Amino acid sequence: MGDTRVVIWGDKGCGTFENSRFKTNVKWSAHPDPKGNLSFIEVASVADALLKEDFDILRVVYNRLAKGGAPVIDSLYVPSFKALVSEETKNLMVKYEIEAVAGNELLSGLNEFHLASAINYAVFQNQAVEMFNRRNAMDNASKNAKEIGLKLTMLYNRVRQGAITTELCEITAGAAAVDNMDKKK
Repeated sequence: MGDTRVVIWGDKGCGTFENSRFKTNVKWSAHPDPKGNLSFIEVASVADALLKEDFDILRVVYNRLAKGGAPVIDSLYVPSFKALVSEETKNLMVKYEIEAVAGNELLSGLNEFHLASAINYAVFQNQAVEMFNRRNAMDNASKNAKEIGLKLTMLYNRVRQGAITTELCEITAGAAAVDNMDKKK
């Protein structure tokens, strides 16, 4: 991993990297509220912090749903601003100056929006995986609860039936004893 630096978003990733051999590569981590939905502004603030770092290419790694609902690890690559800005692109952007915005400023804004959009996409994919897994867990819990309910109902009915049979036997035995006493008199 040489010169690779890692930025982690979320508690699960932090826990994983804290116990790995790559923990020295972790630059910083972000811990969004796991219960709330992230806004694009929160994602853009992380993108802004990332753009302050010096990098050639940024790789956004995330979970996404594959066929059959199985999560797979996927990634997006986002080039740095310095990789985007070359003499060729500077000449192209001269045509698109808008309201006295220089080509570099326009490219910088587009680069920041591109990175924020890539992170936002990854966040949505992660949330989809999380929701799918939660739905499956709740579905499995419901099925297990129904099975346990049926087993408990069967057990209760057997115990109840045994108690009723015992009472009937006692009543029958008591009636037979009374009948025998009456015959002896």
